[in-house]
Amino acid sequence: MGQKAITVTLRKHDERLDRGSLNPKELVNSLLFNELLRRSFEKKGVFITYNNFNLVKNTSFLTMHLFYRTKKLLKLKKIRSRFVYIKNLKDRKLKAKNNNIIATLLKNTFKTETAIVKTSLINLHLKKEPLFHIYNKVKQFKRSLFARRYTFFMDFIKLTRLFTIKKINVEAYLSSLATIFKGLHKRAHGAFFIFLRIMLHRITKDENSRVLGAKVIVSGKLKGKDRAKWQTTIVGKIASQIISADVHFSKTHLYTLYGSYGIKFWVNYKQ
Repeated sequence: MGQKAITVTLRKHDERLDRGSLNPKELVNSLLFNELLRRSFEKKGVFITYNNFNLVKNTSFLTMHLFYRTKKLLKLKKIRSRFVYIKNLKDRKLKAKNNNIIATLLKNTFKTETAIVKTSLINLHLKKEPLFHIYNKVKQFKRSLFARRYTFFMDFIKLTRLFTIKKINVEAYLSSLATIFKGLHKRAHGAFFIFLRIMLHRITKDENSRVLGAKVIVSGKLKGKDRAKWQTTIVGKIASQIISADVHFSKTHLYTLYGSYGIKFWVNYKQ
């Protein structure tokens, strides 16, 4: 009973890794491991929306929230019957096998005695009706912004729904927005801002939404202009002067053929 209680306590442990306390070798290994994990999952059609790694007393912890892309689900449909892919998502044996492989990799990389891996599939939180509502609002941008990227268009609709109910963080949603903007021609920047306003309005006005307001600032040589400028999109309420407000912030940089761009994203959640 004592060993079982210790294991249960360790599984609940979910603190961020203080990289400043690591020696240089462990720091480099942790960064390389996270990058290797992200690339290997992306090759398999799986997007890691949340990744928390920690080292405590010769024990390594890894917590991940996984999102199965549309390509991955279509492949599972083709391999077997059309209903098997839903069973595979809930299959405990398949999940345990994948976790054991990652745990073994953790032990060998960081030379720890114990490795605890927790994974959760956020696709199980999706329902059809909200996805259809979002699709009908933005289907006019399918050709202009998502040319030859229809599966990514469907993935973005799903991520938008998950972001609305606070199942993914700001960083994961911003990375999907950056992926859309990075593949656009300079003439399509105006359509992107219209699309962005519609999506943010849909996020804040949904009945089950956990978001009160959002603010996005995109800076760079927008619409092919010679001088850099910025454009701000605000929907809902953003309490930037209230300490008690639950405001999350993230930013990223993009490098395209038309220059470098920066995107800043603020989200005000309901308390």
